[in-house]
Amino acid sequence: VGGGLSALSFDPSRAEAEELGARRPAADVAALGTLQVFAGNIRKSPSDARSYRYLTLANGLRVLLISDENATTSAAALSVHVGFYSDPENLPGLAHFCEHMLFLGTEEYPEENSFRAFLSANGGGLNAFTTEQDTTFYFDVSPSALQDAMKRFSSFFKSPLFTASATGRELEAIESEDAKNRQNDAFRLNQLTKNFAAEGHPQRHFGTGNRETLLSGGSAAPRDELLEFFAKHYDAGLMALCVTGRESLGTLQAWAVETFSDIA
Repeated sequence: VGGGLSALSFDPSRAEAEELGARRPAADVAALGTLQVFAGNIRKSPSDARSYRYLTLANGLRVLLISDENATTSAAALSVHVGFYSDPENLPGLAHFCEHMLFLGTEEYPEENSFRAFLSANGGGLNAFTTEQDTTFYFDVSPSALQDAMKRFSSFFKSPLFTASATGRELEAIESEDAKNRQNDAFRLNQLTKNFAAEGHPQRHFGTGNRETLLSGGSAAPRDELLEFFAKHYDAGLMALCVTGRESLGTLQAWAVETFSDIA
C-alpha cells in the first residue's frame, strides 16, 4: 500500500500548495467536477495478477484501487501533502500533533480511539507518520470489515473533534515520544544534521515537537491552532488514497466514492 501511495504523491510548488491549502467549504465540493477514471494502462510487473484502477474523485482526491481476490488482509493508506515544513515558526511539531489528534474522535465516531478498537476486533491495526512535506495514515483489517473501516477512516478527514480534553492528554503523548526519541542515536543525529540547513529553511524545523514547543509560553495545548492548521491544509486536493481488497474494482470504486467524495 505504501509503495502504491508513493506513486500518487502530490508535489506542487510551495506557491501552488499555499493556493490549494485554503480548505473548501463542504457546499463547494460538489461543484468542483465529476469523477474521472484513468483510461490508460497502469504499468505493473508481468507476474502481478492484481487489478488496478486510478481515479480522481469530484473533490480532487486521487485514488489508486487494487483488487486482489487472494488477499488475506485488506488495507488502505491516505497521504496528505503537508508536513512539518508547514509548522508555524512559533509552534514546532504542530503537523505531527495534528496527526495524533485525528485518531481521537470525530463527529460521526466520537469515542476516542474507536477506530483502533474496531480494527483490533477485526484482526487489524493502524499507524501514521509525519515527514517534511507529507503526513500518511494507514491501516489493515480483515477483508470482511473493509467497507466499515473505510467509513470510519474517512471521518478523520471530514470532522475531527479536537476536543480540549483530548488535546491536553495527547500533548503528554507527544512529550513521551520526544523523550523516547532523545535516547535514539538515529533521531539525535537527524536533529543535529538539520542545523546544517540554511537559516530560515524549514528543514531546520523540530518536526516531532514536545510539550515545551507546542505550548510556546502558554499554559494550554494549542487547540485553536490545530483547528486552523487542519482547516488550511487538510484539503481533498492535497490528498491521495490507496485501497486494496478482495472485492472487484467496481465495488472498491463505489466504496471510495461513497466514503471519500464529501471531504472538503
